[in-house]
Amino acid sequence: MILGTIRTHDLLTIAKVSERPSDKRPVLDSKWLGREGCIYTVKGKGGLVRDVLIPNALATQLEQRRLAQPITVRDREINYLQRK
Repeated sequence: MILGTIRTHDLLTIAKVSERPSDKRPVLDSKWLGREGCIYTVKGKGGLVRDVLIPNALATQLEQRRLAQPITVRDREINYLQRK
């Protein structure tokens, strides 16, 4: 289970925070309290880059599928930079 709502096309944009930090906006300190995982970012359809928490087991699987170089994927007339 990914913590945070993700649209299907958001998954094409998933990236480590070190690769693309989230946009600055107010967030509660308790947002991820009591939850374990790795924080990634996704870029939504409006262009907002936001944090999502990916469980450790799923993050490991994502990293195993990491592309050597990001590729551009076109979905419904929009280009996305896919890393995994």
